[in-house]
Amino acid sequence: MAISFQKYINITSGVGGAANVGQRSLCGRIFSANSLIPTSTIIEFTNVSDVGTYFGTTSEEYLRAANPYFRFISKNIKTPQLLSYAFYPAVATAPLIFGDTSFKSIMPFNFISTGALSLTLGGVTNVLTGMDFTTAVTLVDVATILQAAINAQTGIMWTSATVVYEPIRGSFNFVGGAIGNANVIPALAGIGQEILNLLGWGTPIGNGSGTILSDGSDAQTITECLDSSANASDNFGSFLFTNGCALDLPQTVEAASWTDLQNITYKFMVSILPANQSTWSAALIDYSGTAMTFVPSTLVNEFQEMTDMTILAATDYNSINATQNYMYQTNFTFTPTVTDTPTSNALDALRINYWGVTQRAGSLIAFYQRGVLTGTTTSPQDTNTFANEQWFKSAAGSALMNLLLALPKVSANNQGLSQVLAILQSVVNLALSNGTISVGKPLNITQQLYIGSITGDPNAWQQVQNIGYWVGADIIAVITPSSTTEYEIRYTFVYSKDDVVRTIQGSDILI
Repeated sequence: MAISFQKYINITSGVGGAANVGQRSLCGRIFSANSLIPTSTIIEFTNVSDVGTYFGTTSEEYLRAANPYFRFISKNIKTPQLLSYAFYPAVATAPLIFGDTSFKSIMPFNFISTGALSLTLGGVTNVLTGMDFTTAVTLVDVATILQAAINAQTGIMWTSATVVYEPIRGSFNFVGGAIGNANVIPALAGIGQEILNLLGWGTPIGNGSGTILSDGSDAQTITECLDSSANASDNFGSFLFTNGCALDLPQTVEAASWTDLQNITYKFMVSILPANQSTWSAALIDYSGTAMTFVPSTLVNEFQEMTDMTILAATDYNSINATQNYMYQTNFTFTPTVTDTPTSNALDALRINYWGVTQRAGSLIAFYQRGVLTGTTTSPQDTNTFANEQWFKSAAGSALMNLLLALPKVSANNQGLSQVLAILQSVVNLALSNGTISVGKPLNITQQLYIGSITGDPNAWQQVQNIGYWVGADIIAVITPSSTTEYEIRYTFVYSKDDVVRTIQGSDILI
């Protein structure tokens, strides 16, 4: 033995600058009233097979994932990598348990004469004991015996609860006896013969075959639902509500208003029926970030309103020339909904997107048109511009947070300013590479004057035009509500957005 070397030389090893705040995925999020989605929980899938395992292959949730979402391959040969689902509690719900889908047999239960299970509902825990399954003939009998033990407890949440065995899914399913906010936690009893795992109530969700626990919930408004979902996870770029949610116009306006308030963070996908095109457009058009898509009632199950969502999810901003023109996208299997110029012009005026068809040399060419969003002139109305800013905002935010987490401090001096500008430059370089920033785009006199006004530099427009961007930062002293002084760095970043060509005009001059 010897005296520890660290008593004299003590070197601590570690990885410096290793803070790793990830960027948001710009994947889609689907809000559904399907009770298989746990309340206050986001479930995510990376492939269509797992979606089918979880929801069943006849569900709307699966059909949306299968086509168009995961089926789509972009012009850059990219596909969506992630799809998330959230529950929309339009009405109050009871706590639920959907047991796992593993194979179940009556035989193991027939050896249980003192079955035991711990169950918590709404903060009240009861240990159920003495359940005798030795004479049970079927799994339905098992469910009946368990339900009787639950109903023997005190309180309507218990006395009115139900347990059934669902043979199609192969699971024991529980519904609490009352609706409203209430947690549900099955657990080992610690006494008797444990039945938690025999029921399939103790397996993590995994890829969809495990136990699904869904707490009871009060009814939520659209705004409450969206706030709750974004607070639980902001890892999405666009969202929609399933046909099964059946949002009316006031609810749709509420969702559009919420999207507008998020300031180029999310897009909202809405299908517009022909009979509603004028009234719905008028109601939604001033809220930024909503993609309206013309969908006749006969085609609602094609889910054409997912076009924008799918293209966004398949855009890999870490790649060179990654940005997309959302118009002229053809790699979908949608039925064209507009086949004549007057209808096309009418929808263009209403800023409603659609799948239109033209023809050349006798061949029909169908593609998405026109790739626009709602919003006033101060908001990006081109969906590609909106998407690019969604990405840039997320990338810059993650980079700056990583800076604050990784360094011992960011000083309120020139060194701190330099550090902030340096970390922003890494995002700017990627934006130049992926096509978010446009270099060499001519600026008109109004744009030049505005850039001079916002930057305080009358020549800043030349930098924006020639290299694509201008960035500056200042240190500001801020008096907090507690009357203390704090310092923050405020940066201004002006960049030339990447506009896309939608029409080509030519002149053929014969001499």
